[in-house]
Amino acid sequence: MVLRPLLGVAFAFGLASSAAGQSTAELTAQLAKSATVDDAMVGDDGAKSETYRTYERWRDRATIAELQDFTRHQSPVVRCYAVRALVELEANVDWPAILQGFLRDTAGVRTFRGCCLADEKVGDVVFDEVRPRLGDEQVLDVAEALIRGRSPLYAREWALRNLRLRDGMLHVVRDLARAGDAPAGIALARYHLSVDVPVLVDLLCGDEPFDENAQFLAAAEHADPRLLKPLLQLEAAATRRLQHDHPSRLRFWLQAIAAQQSEPAGAFLARFLGATHPDNDFAEGDLLATMADTLKPYGDVTAFAAVRAELARRQAARQQQGERRRR
Repeated sequence: MVLRPLLGVAFAFGLASSAAGQSTAELTAQLAKSATVDDAMVGDDGAKSETYRTYERWRDRATIAELQDFTRHQSPVVRCYAVRALVELEANVDWPAILQGFLRDTAGVRTFRGCCLADEKVGDVVFDEVRPRLGDEQVLDVAEALIRGRSPLYAREWALRNLRLRDGMLHVVRDLARAGDAPAGIALARYHLSVDVPVLVDLLCGDEPFDENAQFLAAAEHADPRLLKPLLQLEAAATRRLQHDHPSRLRFWLQAIAAQQSEPAGAFLARFLGATHPDNDFAEGDLLATMADTLKPYGDVTAFAAVRAELARRQAARQQQGERRRR
């Protein structure tokens, strides 16, 4: 009767010993067959996957020199894990040089983070891993290479959306924005040059303005008074959007208007809120929450007194309705 449990323990011990004894080559081949690049905690239970456990053994067995070689492996999964291992081991390597080798790595890979599966490009996965290891100037160097080289990676768009680029990039960014590159418009707006306002106006004139947010982020960043008119001219498109989408979809547009901090902007927001009455409670709550978030940075701006009053009135009415339903 005791034999079966003992056999089970022996079998499990044998599997563990076998795994521990795998060579770097065997572990590399195993990783290369993996369908995903996994984080340490994945799935509903937040546990380590078998792929991640294989990665840990591989990371701890390989040398730094081997891991550097693996950044050029034919398997996209192995390349991603090789960079992660170098980062986690805090390897003393030339990080900008490693990252430069991935700026055009568009091979597809599936990542598994928490409960989320996503299809990404290897270069983007590596960029996210390495970026915290770079200094500010090194990040700008990489950003310039991505933008000048018109890299197909999302990392290029991230740079345009998030970085204040060097002055030497102005003409490059301006040309991209003139050609209709909305994220480039955000980077252009950060220079705050009056001459570029017409470019930002053009970006606001797309056929489906609420499918994107970059043109509104650019308008909010620059906040030139000349941008208010084209923003307000999108009211009809915004109203149409509300017929089949959540009010929060309009938040970037509303934020760009509020960034003007002017009497005309405040008057429009008050009128728009007063005229917009969603046909269900969820949408009404979403609209009010979106407008509250829009006004939050401008608590002392008197131009928004009317819209704040309308918002408070609607919030109080909604609260009263909720209390009546609960009785």
